[in-house]
Amino acid sequence: MVATYEEARDYMAQVKEVFRDKIEVYHRFMQLLEDYNTGRRTDIEGVTAEVKEIFEGHDHLILGFNKFLPPQYQIQLPLEENQEQRDFQEALNFVRRVKTRLEDEGRYGFERSIQMGIRSWRMGKISRLEVFDQVVSILRGHEDLIEEFMSYFPEIVNFPSWGRKRPRSSIHRR
Repeated sequence: MVATYEEARDYMAQVKEVFRDKIEVYHRFMQLLEDYNTGRRTDIEGVTAEVKEIFEGHDHLILGFNKFLPPQYQIQLPLEENQEQRDFQEALNFVRRVKTRLEDEGRYGFERSIQMGIRSWRMGKISRLEVFDQVVSILRGHEDLIEEFMSYFPEIVNFPSWGRKRPRSSIHRR
């Protein structure tokens, strides 16, 4: 799936926000992109290696940058042993908490809505942001669950174009 202009604009705004106190890092990244776009740098492997270095400690920015790269050039991040299993278990526990809470209110079938949203996103019919919005809508009224869900999507939550009111002031807002 090719990234849209809006996704690129939002990503650049996110990078600028993350490095607002280290503007030289932001300028280094911008210079790297300019050099590549103008042909002064043509080695994509070197560019991605430098992006990985520039964004060290900001894995969400690296993952966001990957959206703009062909699969064979995407930056691989090392995972701790069993990290994927822990992430899966954490997500499963979150879904169980949501299910229990919503069923206690007499609300059923939310899992199907979420699955349909994810399926539509994978097929390119809707954006990741739209899936995010759907789930936040399902969780409306449960600020603690919304906040936990939002923690899985820092690259969306910090985007200036995501104009929803955040449940806590600790979440960046422009």
